[in-house]
Amino acid sequence: MRNIKTAIAILVCLIIANLLKLEYPFYVTIATVISMENSVTNSFTAGKNRIMGTLLGAGIGLFFATLDPENVLLCALGIILVIYGCNLLKWNKSISIASIVFLAIMLNLDGDTPLYYSLNRIIDTLIGVGVAIVVNYFVFPPKHEVNIHHARKLLSKETVSIMERLVSNEDLDLKKLKAYLKKLEKYLDISKEEFHLGNDGDDSEEKITEEYQSYKLIYEHLKMIRRLDEELIHNSDDSQFIIYNYHINRIQNELEKLGLTLPYGMDMKMKIGLFP
Repeated sequence: MRNIKTAIAILVCLIIANLLKLEYPFYVTIATVISMENSVTNSFTAGKNRIMGTLLGAGIGLFFATLDPENVLLCALGIILVIYGCNLLKWNKSISIASIVFLAIMLNLDGDTPLYYSLNRIIDTLIGVGVAIVVNYFVFPPKHEVNIHHARKLLSKETVSIMERLVSNEDLDLKKLKAYLKKLEKYLDISKEEFHLGNDGDDSEEKITEEYQSYKLIYEHLKMIRRLDEELIHNSDDSQFIIYNYHINRIQNELEKLGLTLPYGMDMKMKIGLFP
């Protein structure tokens, strides 16, 4: 959908550029491409960073271009001021675009006055960012609830699969579990910023957050078990078995909270008995 929405936003930008007879539609489309993100909140943030960078770069560019456009020393000095200004204002994510706008004004006037060119760059950016946010909000809005549901299913399925491999004494590959954890965390963060889940039931934000914490704890305990497995191959003593059993019991507690169906014949508390 992001692909399609970007194309729609480009189309809208070019139509607006033609209607307003904008001289450089390229800058409008670039602004909308950069601002099109996977959520409306992220689009707004990306657009805000671009607008701030454009304003700063255009302001410094206007000043230096009025003195002497295309002057190589002023270009170098101006870049120093642009980067310093962004850092001073804590606009670190705007440094690149501020520098680009500054250089465009200094090196690409093509007969336009610095004021005219600077104002046009600001207008182009505002149009591009505005189109990206509007399209992202109204056209195929992101279905974050569906993404959260899918991530939860993947986590549940992978956790049960890992438990089966643990019982069979197979190698524990936790890469998928870690990736699914990150995915659920990302969608939860978006939900807190952009929309509100229900307050009741299994799909409430509180419930899903608790679920995420349980999966995260299981992942941490599994990492310790994998490390202990490697150590037990070379050396084993009672203290290591006690530690191993502790992590197994903690995993069992979290699995019970999640209501997951455990593999057949799995008695987590007797896991230590699998070792001679």
